[in-house]
Amino acid sequence: MNDEVAAVPIAAGRSRRYSVTELAATVGMSARNIRAYQSRKLLPPPCRQGRLVYYDEQHVGRLRTIRTLQRQGFNLAAIGAMLGVAGDSPSDSTLLATLRRLGQDKPTLMYALARHGVVSRTEAGVAHPVRPRALQAALALGRSGVDPTTAIVLLAETLERLRPLGDDLMRSVSTRVVATTSGVGSSQRSWADLDSAAVELASALIAMLTESFRATLENIADDIVGDLIAQRFAPSRLVSVDRRIDNG
Repeated sequence: MNDEVAAVPIAAGRSRRYSVTELAATVGMSARNIRAYQSRKLLPPPCRQGRLVYYDEQHVGRLRTIRTLQRQGFNLAAIGAMLGVAGDSPSDSTLLATLRRLGQDKPTLMYALARHGVVSRTEAGVAHPVRPRALQAALALGRSGVDPTTAIVLLAETLERLRPLGDDLMRSVSTRVVATTSGVGSSQRSWADLDSAAVELASALIAMLTESFRATLENIADDIVGDLIAQRFAPSRLVSVDRRIDNG
């Protein structure tokens, strides 16, 4: 797709049209970041008129909104939920009903999940899922007999314990990567380039650390869970077998 087309002349009453380069300059970010936001569906695709591809004032407004929310401390997942991005909002009625009930019965739990970016809260205090996969994974414990409230409490407690570990890992690994990556801190780079490099590097580090943690858990989970289940249930089964033998 060629979205580097220069802006066409503006007819009377028509809003301005931007090429991706002009849009980047207008909002103060890189073209790569703009495309990254498009891929996350935070930004609508460019407009088309025949072979002409362009952006307009709506794109400018959306990017400025994203930048403002980022400065306020919201991550892209939370911003996507606030902007109503399709595809990141679950349609599962059970999840939504659970969040509504917990929002009324356990507001402190919802605050904990909001602090970790798993849910967002409207001004009216209604919880909206930001990371539905985390919530759905917790509720999936119901297949093992865990009630929904306990499952969400476990999720909040897990996030609380993982936060300092994640902070330490991300700082140490990213410090090493930045120190050994040529050109990241080059004085020839603009702020927009550095911003784009930071987004790209952060995404790569998240992917690596996530898969590393997953591999670690998969290597140890069967043994740990198997031992716990054996300790919890095996003795009662043995007693039951012994009684049947005695009665026979």
